[in-house]
Amino acid sequence: MTALYIVLGIVLFILIVCFFGGNYLVSFSLDRESKFNLEAKAKREGWQVKRPDYSKEEAFLKNDTIVEHIFSRDGFKLTAYYADCKKKTNKFVLLIHGYGGIPEEMVPFARHYLEKGFNCLIPVMRAHGISEGRYMGMGALEKFDMFLWLDFICKKNPDAEILLHGVSMGGATVMMMSGMNLPPNVKVAVEDCGYTSIHDIFSNKLKTLFHLPSFPMIQMASLVSRMRAGYSFSKGNSLKSVSKAKIPMVFIHGQDDGFIPVEMVDKVYNACPTDKTKLIVPGANHIKSLSTAPVDYWNTVDNFIKKYI
Repeated sequence: MTALYIVLGIVLFILIVCFFGGNYLVSFSLDRESKFNLEAKAKREGWQVKRPDYSKEEAFLKNDTIVEHIFSRDGFKLTAYYADCKKKTNKFVLLIHGYGGIPEEMVPFARHYLEKGFNCLIPVMRAHGISEGRYMGMGALEKFDMFLWLDFICKKNPDAEILLHGVSMGGATVMMMSGMNLPPNVKVAVEDCGYTSIHDIFSNKLKTLFHLPSFPMIQMASLVSRMRAGYSFSKGNSLKSVSKAKIPMVFIHGQDDGFIPVEMVDKVYNACPTDKTKLIVPGANHIKSLSTAPVDYWNTVDNFIKKYI
């Protein structure tokens, strides 16, 4: 009996440790109000997360776009920047930034699409920037927000022909949307350096950043996320979703991506049952495929999407 109590005590201790570890992972990764997240850590230690000079992109958003708002299903005010291509067209692109990203990062994409005759909508993802929300959804929540932006576009132009284009978490969001009941206005999608699932990317980060096994920490983090943020990690499975895709897709990934393993793109590409193409960019790190090989990038994207829009 004493041995049984010892075993139960050890199991209980492990579960408690894993629960607190899972809670820390959620606070660090998903909660923008947490004192444990990266931004709060930077402020405490007196350093900043370095970003490129986005002054030109900021000027574009300020001077060449209209600020739009919607409310999410859970009541958060979400913001987007709308850029009109200045000529009558039914072509629209929904440009979706990544984890910890800012809309300025999507301006180079918007400029290209504007030249190609697309109206551009650049949402600020929930729990980012001026959009409300406390917890990032890693695509599990954002996919529903993007459906509301699709509805916004369709109300603006019922004949809209829509392209989805997302990077990193935005790419994963696009894939999670691809197997859902999309409006017929959505014709084609581009995902750039997205991940196979929330479970997979967090497992990878636990291994590479903290040198910890995924089990049972990920399972506990998923439970905590469900309790605090309203979703479990199983709700964000890009691989499962893209296997049910109903739209043609472009898959892009940097060969030297140090954040999301390049192997993930092969899995989602192979799972996609629709017309598709893939571009692996040699020498490109995370979200750097466009800047590393702009000609190849746009040749791949433009040649594919012009078949559908």
